[in-house]
Amino acid sequence: MKKIITLIILFIGLNSIAQNKFEKGYFTTIDGNKTECLIKNEDWRQTPSQFQFKLTDKSEVKKIQSNQLNVLEIYNKFLFEKHKVDINKYSNNLDNLSNKRVSIFKNKNLFLKVIIKGKASLFKYSDNGVDYFFYSLNSKIKPLEYKKYKNNKGGISENLNYQKTLRDELNCKNINSNIKYREDSFINFFSKFNSCSNSSNKLYIKKNRKGKFNIYGKIGFGLSVLDATSTSAINLGLELEYIFPFNNNKWSLFTEPTYQSAFKTINTDVVIGYTLYAPPSNPNATASLPIYSNEKVKYSSLEIPIAIRHYLFLNNKKVLFINSGINLDFPIKFNEKETKMNKNISFLLGIGYHFNNKLSIEARYNAPKKIISESNIEYANIQSFMIKLGYSFN
Repeated sequence: MKKIITLIILFIGLNSIAQNKFEKGYFTTIDGNKTECLIKNEDWRQTPSQFQFKLTDKSEVKKIQSNQLNVLEIYNKFLFEKHKVDINKYSNNLDNLSNKRVSIFKNKNLFLKVIIKGKASLFKYSDNGVDYFFYSLNSKIKPLEYKKYKNNKGGISENLNYQKTLRDELNCKNINSNIKYREDSFINFFSKFNSCSNSSNKLYIKKNRKGKFNIYGKIGFGLSVLDATSTSAINLGLELEYIFPFNNNKWSLFTEPTYQSAFKTINTDVVIGYTLYAPPSNPNATASLPIYSNEKVKYSSLEIPIAIRHYLFLNNKKVLFINSGINLDFPIKFNEKETKMNKNISFLLGIGYHFNNKLSIEARYNAPKKIISESNIEYANIQSFMIKLGYSFN
């Protein structure tokens, strides 16, 4: 366990220097100074409060706050601009919804993400998991008004005033304005409008922004510890992984149904169960007597981990990763059939390495879990440390 923690600390250190690419761009500060530099591309989902940049490949990494900036661009990928706009902040938490349909706007200086530049431009600001969209038609930037609110009947209603705005101000050949309040819907609408208006339509969005499914065959070798006794362990599994389509594909969710078997020959008698005994002199008095065995101690189970994985890309072929999650354990057998066994949930932690998008190796620790119902049976707790080898079927 200590070795894994050491590896994780090393991983975090590498993570700070190797994860996202620094790409060509520039920023302009509020006093008008423009700096050409390399900016760290973090594929932002929320409006960032700061950015990291380098003046050259070999120079030190510096930080600058978004409130110091007027413009920041990673060429042809991301563009942020500061504008004074009206915004009605709200919560998507149903418990905190207003009971008023009318939006209450406040005028604020915000660092907006530019999504489309054209005759009609589209902007986005994200805060606390809520996306706010804005538009400009040649000049002033205005909000696309939307909010959820509680109606008089106790249900949830929506203020869809943005649809009227699109219909009244960006109408061209009757483009359908009854669209969802979502980025992809707005991109489609504004692109159609600019095309209909014979205007340029520059998109600042990541193309082919899709998630990805991976399938891996896994085999693991290592040690399981039954209380204080170390046992050999082997497991076979199939990993199903979904890589999320954001933050440069650095996050994924996976599950890995696995058959695991731990075994060891014990020379001394161990307690594997209990039986009831009534002495002839007093049949009504019963006692619980232990059942001993000096045969091979064997425990087998079906494990179903559910965990998050974080990637660190060293280059196009070499990738480090770290896992953390829970492990659902369904016992199959522990020596004797009459032994009562527990279904368990335990914590897992791992660190590993992918090579060439095909092969992987991982060191994984599964925290202790109680496998037998009777609290006074020996070898009632098990934990494991495994080295797992994987092969991608993609």
